[in-house]
Amino acid sequence: MFHPRAVRAYKLLLRPETGSTSMETYLLVSVGDGLDGANERIHGGFTCALLDQVFGFLVVQRLESSAPATVELTIRFKKPVRTPCVMLARAQIQEEGEGRVKVKGTVEDGMGLVYAEGEGTFAKPWVKVAKL
Repeated sequence: MFHPRAVRAYKLLLRPETGSTSMETYLLVSVGDGLDGANERIHGGFTCALLDQVFGFLVVQRLESSAPATVELTIRFKKPVRTPCVMLARAQIQEEGEGRVKVKGTVEDGMGLVYAEGEGTFAKPWVKVAKL
């Protein structure tokens, strides 16, 4: 996907909350017009993939584990994303239970305009230890 007309650059960032177990992740991505679903508007599937990626990264960091499996992803589109542009995806843990983690987040322009918001549920990875 790295191409001058698609994903031009991206950076994943983690911000732990001081004195707390909560944290937030950010994905900053620069895109060209090669991911458009319509003229000068990014395809909604890319927005979904962006949220899934930042959600999964947050869960990996929170659990200090391998990649979790996406169980459910709900996205609400608020505004069209005009391309080319730089987008900011952010994610926070909503709830952590036995076997599952719920996450919420947004895709925005970084200046307050929200393009999409969503929630995701992820299955905690279960690693089987080999018997010796």
